Amino acid sequence: MTLKSHSLKTVLVVDDEPTIRMMLYRLLTGDGYHCLEAADGIAALEIIGGAHHVDLLITDVAMPRLGGCELLIAARKILPALPVIVMSGAVDLRSPSFQRLSECFDVRDAIQKPFDPVVVLARVRQAIGHATNTIEL
Repeated sequence: MTLKSHSLKTVLVVDDEPTIRMMLYRLLTGDGYHCLEAADGIAALEIIGGAHHVDLLITDVAMPRLGGCELLIAARKILPALPVIVMSGAVDLRSPSFQRLSECFDVRDAIQKPFDPVVVLARVRQAIGHATNTIEL
């Protein structure tokens, strides 16, 4: 049996769609990450400003109460070097409108919904900046 260990790196997934959060939670925990979830930017900021350590933020762009751009600005005041992956199904990440939006996001990568799980895991590893440690059991 092979177990992937990422030294308990914590990923915060922020999306107002419960299905997306659940898919990412299962994908990330199945690959050895500790995963936290938030339904919007306000809840995410409570996690980031609270007792939880966060190694990576994955956030949707369009959310109620506090969107991805505003979340990133506020999160970076708390954790200036926080790596971020932005995802969107509403905004084409190749479009000129996203290019303008990307001025707000100083992101390592972006994911277009619907997404390929293999691509998500590769981008998470790249954003956190580590290789997978595999333990044989």
